[in-house]
Amino acid sequence: MEMSNFSTFAMQIAGRAWYPLTVTGALLMMLISMRNEWQEDREFDKIVVSALHAPIPAHGVVTSQKNATLLLHEVHDLVEKKRQEMGAEVDVENPMLCTPGEHLDHPSGACASYSTVLAKTLVEAGFEVRKVGLGKDGQKAVHHVLETRVDGQWALMDPSFDLEFKRADGHLASAREVSAAWPFYRRQLPANYPSAYDYKEFYYTNWERIPGATLVFKWWPQLPAWLRDQEVSLRFYFLNVWSWSAILWGVLAGSLLMGRALLHMLPRRSLRTGWHLAPLGGLLNFLKARGRPCRSQDPLPASRWRDLPHRAWSKAGREPAHAHSSGRMP
Repeated sequence: MEMSNFSTFAMQIAGRAWYPLTVTGALLMMLISMRNEWQEDREFDKIVVSALHAPIPAHGVVTSQKNATLLLHEVHDLVEKKRQEMGAEVDVENPMLCTPGEHLDHPSGACASYSTVLAKTLVEAGFEVRKVGLGKDGQKAVHHVLETRVDGQWALMDPSFDLEFKRADGHLASAREVSAAWPFYRRQLPANYPSAYDYKEFYYTNWERIPGATLVFKWWPQLPAWLRDQEVSLRFYFLNVWSWSAILWGVLAGSLLMGRALLHMLPRRSLRTGWHLAPLGGLLNFLKARGRPCRSQDPLPASRWRDLPHRAWSKAGREPAHAHSSGRMP
């Protein structure tokens, strides 16, 4: 008997405590995510300062070809050094869920670590970035590089090999330019560059890995070509993993708080109209007691009026149905 009372008491406490504990936990996780994002930003700021040998101005560094190239060299040397210190490549199951800080501290040796670290560094310096994927014979995700906007134009970079492509006039070339004149730019590749990395087949977003995209493309066959022409790249919109984590935890906490507020507001009587929103259970119990669905043309005895969870209105005059029989309002 005592054990049963204790179990009942524990269930009552748990039933009352789950809501404040869940809201508090969500808010705490949001603050932790914001703190981790701030620390990660400071870590990558140090890389920018080390590469440019100057503090970062409040408006960001000059997005020039020289600064972008310096950041490329700094990131490649840093990631390569840490990868060699680890002694072996780390197998990352889902690189998209890894933060740039995790790619920096534990680089996998694959192109994802180099590209993510360089993208985060360029963003902290004030550059625009977008991811570029390479394919081969119809197969995608053979290799990943990125483009950054320098001097108002997109420039292609491969941080895995500390590589950028230069046009004949000395400016950095974009992925589209490299793809269009691949025999010319192929001569700029280092000797150890894999032959499978063919820039003739490049893309900005692998839509086959986006949930629901294939179904949308069936409804709208012209959409893939439009997205390719617009050069839509989604990957680096989710570069700051900790920021997205903070947003999700904040949405969860806000939803719980809003839901509780609505539950407190619904049962109350409105001061303007005097209407009372009764629970759905009361309506179901009333319908069961009647034995048939409630219809507007059915006569309603005045004695049953108080059992209704809502006001019944007659078709003629829009007045309570019982007013003609009893002469008074409930």
